[in-house]
Amino acid sequence: MEVVAETATGDGIIQVLKKSDANILLLDLEMPEIDGFDVLRNMHVAGFEIPTLVLTEEEGRIDLRTALDLGAAGVISKSAATAQLLVAIREVYQGLTWVDRGLQNRNGVNLSPDDPFRRDGQGRANPLRGSELTPRETEVVALVSQGLRYKEIASRLTMSPHTLNNHLRHIFDKLRVKGRVELAIYGLKHKI
Repeated sequence: MEVVAETATGDGIIQVLKKSDANILLLDLEMPEIDGFDVLRNMHVAGFEIPTLVLTEEEGRIDLRTALDLGAAGVISKSAATAQLLVAIREVYQGLTWVDRGLQNRNGVNLSPDDPFRRDGQGRANPLRGSELTPRETEVVALVSQGLRYKEIASRLTMSPHTLNNHLRHIFDKLRVKGRVELAIYGLKHKI
C-alpha cells in the first residue's frame, strides 16, 4: 500500500482526487470547513466512485446508515488497531462493505449482511446483500443484462477493458456465476 495524496480539508478532497490515481480513499468524518458527509455528497455529484473507508471517533455517535447510503464502502474507528485498519482497507478495495462491529454496537445499529438498507446507485434495494456489489459493479451487471458487448460497456462507462475485466472478475466471484450469460440472467432475475 502506498499513500499517493493527502489533504487536511474536505474542500481539498475533490481536487486531490482529480490529480491522483488513488484506488481507495480514507475519509475522516470530522474535518474543517466541510465534514465527511458533505464530502461524500460532493464526490457523488462530481462523479467520483472511488471506494471510500470512513474514519470516525470511537466515542461519538454517527449515522452509519447515512455514511453508507452516501457511498462509503466502510466505516472504522480512528482508534482501531493497525491490523484491523489494514483488513478494512483490503475489504473495501475488493469491493466489499466493512463496518467496525464496535461502532455498530455503540450506535445501536445492526448492519448485518442481510440488512435491507443497502441501495444501489439508482436507489433500488440491492438484491446482492450478501455479496455487496459496488455501485460501479451494479452498473456493469445492468449493462451486461441489456446485452451490451464488453467493449461497449467499457466505452459507455469510460473505463479501460482491463478495468472492466477486473470488475467482472469480482462480480463473478461475488455472485458465483460463470460467464456473461449467467450474469445477464442473474441481472434480469434481480431487476438490476
